[in-house]
Amino acid sequence: MTGRYHPHVAILPTHRPSNVEIRIGAIAFLVAFLVAAYLVRPFRVATVGYDTAASVVYFQRMAAGLRLEAFLGTTPKPFFTVVYGIVQTVTGDWRVISWLGIAAFAAGIGLTAVLIARFGGLAAAAYVTIGLIGSVRLLDDVEAAYAISWSLAGWALVGILLTGSRPRWFAAGLCLMVVGLLRYESLLIVGVAAAALTGASLRARLGRGTAPPARAWFLLLGLLAIPIEALHDLVLTGDPWYSLVVPVLGSRGAPLIGLGGAVSFIYHRYLGMAALVALGVLGAAVLARRRAWVPLAGALALGPGIVVFVLYLGWRRIWISDRYLAPADLTLIVLAAVGVAALRVPELDRLAERLSARARTAAFVCLAGIIAVASAGRFGPLDTASRTMMKDTLISHLNEAQAMPVLATAIRSVPGIHDRPPVIDPTAGMGARAVLRVPAQFVPQLVAELDLPLDRIAGLGPARPPTTDGTYPKVGEILYHDRVRDGLGDAFPFLEVTTPTTVGAIRLIPLGADPRLGWWVIRVATP
Repeated sequence: MTGRYHPHVAILPTHRPSNVEIRIGAIAFLVAFLVAAYLVRPFRVATVGYDTAASVVYFQRMAAGLRLEAFLGTTPKPFFTVVYGIVQTVTGDWRVISWLGIAAFAAGIGLTAVLIARFGGLAAAAYVTIGLIGSVRLLDDVEAAYAISWSLAGWALVGILLTGSRPRWFAAGLCLMVVGLLRYESLLIVGVAAAALTGASLRARLGRGTAPPARAWFLLLGLLAIPIEALHDLVLTGDPWYSLVVPVLGSRGAPLIGLGGAVSFIYHRYLGMAALVALGVLGAAVLARRRAWVPLAGALALGPGIVVFVLYLGWRRIWISDRYLAPADLTLIVLAAVGVAALRVPELDRLAERLSARARTAAFVCLAGIIAVASAGRFGPLDTASRTMMKDTLISHLNEAQAMPVLATAIRSVPGIHDRPPVIDPTAGMGARAVLRVPAQFVPQLVAELDLPLDRIAGLGPARPPTTDGTYPKVGEILYHDRVRDGLGDAFPFLEVTTPTTVGAIRLIPLGADPRLGWWVIRVATP
């Protein structure tokens, strides 16, 4: 393809990516990488999230031949256990994990741009690139080095493998298996593929169509994620179905909204994205009209399929995070890109015909980007709330890095601090013999860094406010208070001491602090 390629004309699938596709992917990758690096800024410290650090803890336990001793509160992801666990063990630097997350974010956007250009041209590629970069949910994910960015890359790669002139069924099936080890919901794609292949085979037997190629059944290799996950959980906990139990255990004490609440949650969420939903519906119609069944099937699995899955969780009285709808949100952006590319405004078309080929292409690409920003509602890189949250997260991780040497020194004086608990139960709560209390989001990271059993550490936060009567915190405990991260703010100023201070039935001895940045490490002693 040449530079005179019309922005509204889809790139025809080929056995190998064309030069245009390579350029589209490279530009989208570079822009996404630079934006994410600027916003996340993993230069001095990494801002890895709870689940990311938990994966490293899982690897540490498995590598040491130990079973998980208590409930850490996050579903094990075998892909992250291996990749993040090995990276952290070899480098000892969380920043490497953060950079991997940024690279996955950029790769996901670059591959999606390549895939969607095949069905909507350069205008669609521009829309999806800007739209995904602006996704608040996706930026939250890359900041914590979570699974959605990696999954997006996997989903897009599956689409690319299947939409060439020679579909790569075996490679696509293996890719689905890997993505299934990141997010179980990805197996919805395998389910839709199985249903489609079975239906096509039955129609062929009835003489109403052509049977799918035998190699297409390789897509079901994605189901291998299930036994691999089971083996992972068996080694980690002794229960091959532990991952299925985690959502139930994590719902204990959480605000549950039920089926009716789930319906209301989904309705109001997408009511606020009305423009995006309208464009997404148009995009789905365009794919159906063009008989582009592969991307349409993927969109069905990751769009309505995810919505039905969330409704199921509500019906089961399982806690629902807004992150669960992230695949559906991203699917809307992808479909909307096809919808935008299909729009026609005669006046603009006549005006565009007066321009040179390159100027016309640039104009349509810029217009698609403007529509992407306008239809996003909240555009992440420009959203004040999102940028403030990312800034606070970075500051809290900088504080944790400063407090780490103090915490390491403090726990060395605690007898038996590294001893395994007397009872090993991966479904039991953490902190039964807690000596260290820290902001809840830092629990797995500090477990990994300080080599602590899960019963020796507990969260510190507003869910159970500290008191001064000696019951919580107790004498002998060490507190790490971060004014931003633990959510206690200025409500408990008695924790923010720089000299030994007696309050109520306890004496607080500061071991380290930076009041300007808002963190304190305190040992609780008798008055």
